[in-house]
Amino acid sequence: MSGTEATPEVETAAPPSAGLLAAERWAAKANDEVLAKSRQYVFTGIALLPRMGACEGLDDELLDARAQKALLLVIRESLVGELAYNQHFKAKTGWAWLDKLLTQTRLKELSQARIVQKGGSGGLRFSISNLKATFYGRQILNGLGFNNRRSVVTKEELATIKAALTRIKLTLPETVERTTTEKFFTDEQEEA
Repeated sequence: MSGTEATPEVETAAPPSAGLLAAERWAAKANDEVLAKSRQYVFTGIALLPRMGACEGLDDELLDARAQKALLLVIRESLVGELAYNQHFKAKTGWAWLDKLLTQTRLKELSQARIVQKGGSGGLRFSISNLKATFYGRQILNGLGFNNRRSVVTKEELATIKAALTRIKLTLPETVERTTTEKFFTDEQEEA
């Protein structure tokens, strides 16, 4: 073997761009500070990077500002797309702009909940499963002493829930679910 043999060249990865580093910093900060412990959703710098625009030649402060704005856009798009996404975050995040955005989304989610009236042999019951599925609805029900497993309440318990909701100036729409007998006779009359 001669000493003139070529050594194989090892490709080195290009160093990450300054924009990606800023995006990764803000994604990690969001994951640590504002997301709930369940970690069902995690932010990544790669998701933020396209929303940051051109990053070449910018100083670190401007890159941080762009990464923070990109994070805001990603969160806002997710919350607009699906209201229940707000439940991935802590109750209080410590970020004023995010707390305001989450409060708006959570109130909108609560206002869209419905209480379903069910009839049957056991008497009149009301399903609160839609209310329980919302962030603030769960807090209200826990505050009234309803455990997490209950999804049906009596008329008296519903009055307690309605009283709590009127304190925050909110009335939830009620819908009536037809009983099996009503469904049977309605379907029979439509066929005739």
